Amino acid sequence: MDLWLGRHQHQFRRQVVRRWGRAGAAGATGGTVTSPMPGKIVKVSVKQGDAVVEGETLCVLEAMKMEHAVRAPVAGIVQELHSYEGAQVQDGQVLAVVVAAIPEGAEAATVAE
Repeated sequence: MDLWLGRHQHQFRRQVVRRWGRAGAAGATGGTVTSPMPGKIVKVSVKQGDAVVEGETLCVLEAMKMEHAVRAPVAGIVQELHSYEGAQVQDGQVLAVVVAAIPEGAEAATVAE
């Protein structure tokens, strides 16, 4: 913002934080998938309990007259689903929880005593 008082100019700046780098991104090991912006859910492609692969579309969000695919950040299971067609969502609202799948042949880590 620029403000002029007489002959003097004063500039006010605020850093804009962009959180839209990867729509619906969660942690590298899965987790909570949130809405990248306010909008309306126009399509839900999965149900609770479905297995998903990394990058698979979980739902489609309509915002700013465009459709944005919210994708699974990792391969895993949709443990919780908090979105439905027609729902109005806010920026950062939880849409789903994806639990990362353990790769075949890998065993869960155990703590040795």
